[in-house]
Amino acid sequence: MTAPGSIDRETIDTQLKILQTYTDGKMKRYGLLFSVNGGAFALAKFSSDKDLAIDPAVIASGAIFFTVLMTLDIWMFGIAMRKQFERVQDGLFGQHGRLILLGLTLLLVVAWALAAGFKLADWVRIGAVLVLGALWLIKAHRDIVRRVENHNPQAANPRQVRSR
Repeated sequence: MTAPGSIDRETIDTQLKILQTYTDGKMKRYGLLFSVNGGAFALAKFSSDKDLAIDPAVIASGAIFFTVLMTLDIWMFGIAMRKQFERVQDGLFGQHGRLILLGLTLLLVVAWALAAGFKLADWVRIGAVLVLGALWLIKAHRDIVRRVENHNPQAANPRQVRSR
């Protein structure tokens, strides 16, 4: 990255475009995550108020599964953006962003499990889904890093090209 005193207008414009693209993509994904979870919570509340035969555990399980999928999507998007543009723009999807995403995911999963009154067997199933999701996340992370590194072999940044 260029020293702050020597940044030209083109570099600033490029960085702003990258930040805008990253922010737009991230916010659309977070918006979808919260909209679907909010809709599912409303459906669960409506079904309990109207005495409909929709098992809350079914809604909760679906919402937890969706939450894990969206977490993976947001994670993969963030890592891809970070790897693609780290030479131009520092700080995309940093450690604090990953911790916030994982914290929100954990909060939503626990909220759904508590709202559905999960028993021990349900917690075991959810734990298995979360462990499988975490393993998938690790594999996806590694695949994205390899794909980006292979796509940009002339990268000037030594962090971007690692020995295999």
